[in-house]
Amino acid sequence: MTTPVETTLAELLESDDEDSATEAMLTDAASRGLPTTSWADDSFALTMLRVIGRAKAGLAGTITDLARGGLLALASGDWLDLLAQSQYGLTRRASAFAVVRVQLTVAAGQGPHTIAANQLWVRRLSDNRRWNSTNAAPVTLTDAAPVTIDFRAESPGSRWSALVGQAIDLVTPLHGLSATLIDAGSGSPVVTAGADAESDSTLRARCALRWDTIGAQKTQDAYRALALEAGAVGVTRVIVDGTNPRGNSTVDVWLSADDAPAGAADVALVDAYLQARKSPSTDLQVDAASPLAVSIVATLQHDAGADPVPAALDALRALLREQPTTLYRSAVIEALLSPSGARNVVISGFTINGSSSDLARASNQVLVEGAFAITGQPL
Repeated sequence: MTTPVETTLAELLESDDEDSATEAMLTDAASRGLPTTSWADDSFALTMLRVIGRAKAGLAGTITDLARGGLLALASGDWLDLLAQSQYGLTRRASAFAVVRVQLTVAAGQGPHTIAANQLWVRRLSDNRRWNSTNAAPVTLTDAAPVTIDFRAESPGSRWSALVGQAIDLVTPLHGLSATLIDAGSGSPVVTAGADAESDSTLRARCALRWDTIGAQKTQDAYRALALEAGAVGVTRVIVDGTNPRGNSTVDVWLSADDAPAGAADVALVDAYLQARKSPSTDLQVDAASPLAVSIVATLQHDAGADPVPAALDALRALLREQPTTLYRSAVIEALLSPSGARNVVISGFTINGSSSDLARASNQVLVEGAFAITGQPL
């Protein structure tokens, strides 16, 4: 019995690089009796073969890109953008700025202060990320009552969302004025969640779900696809429970960014979009996912002279953005040890949310950064 040869499509589409193409031509020339081994490195013949090899490799690469660009599983970058637009009617989602809600309080006997449009800046003490006030007109602050203003992140991206209780202060201080993150209505201060530019893998997944949106009766994948194309810039993750969670013909949808619940405006936008497209008999409920703050305490031993703690913190944040159903201690340790120079995590004293156990995430929750207390210890 002949054993079938397992070859992937990606392997079939591989093309020669410049060196391989040149070597193939040298081998062919030698087989025809040409004295290729005696050619000097700067000889005319060898130089011409290298020029032709470079041209062949470039052409082969273009042909390969064209072939990959027509296949959803293999297209990437601009080729995937073109495929998504032309065949699926979808456009890659751009990065988005986070907007958070801040309460400004003037201490008794202080003020008043009149702030100009966009005058105030606040920063998060844990990482110095900054947000700018969005007031379009002057606002007067007095000690009579706090004033709430939304603040926009300095840069786009998922890491600019925030939690109630995270410490912030004013970069542009005024005497007696303090700033506090407050609940914007979804259990977090996020009005609009920040988002990174859509990855190739996420865009491919949206394209693959596109066909589920066709037809009157909608599947769970259809609701997921429709929620992601509703135009809510702060919604990058959608969880759908189509198992009749509230009784017959009920469907629950929870929305979040990669590391924060969806803001109230985004929830309202997606809700209206889905209600207009749901199955006729479906009782559909759309809500923001509930935040599950993750606090990690660990001692990271490292080489003398190294400082892997900042990179370890970034690795932890990347792990949370993956939104695992269970946050395993082993995965946290792997993230902590990923930077150069990191050697060991001291198990005694290593906790996740104050426990030595793994952390489970419910289907309607989104993992968000709580307090990361990572202490470096040189060896």
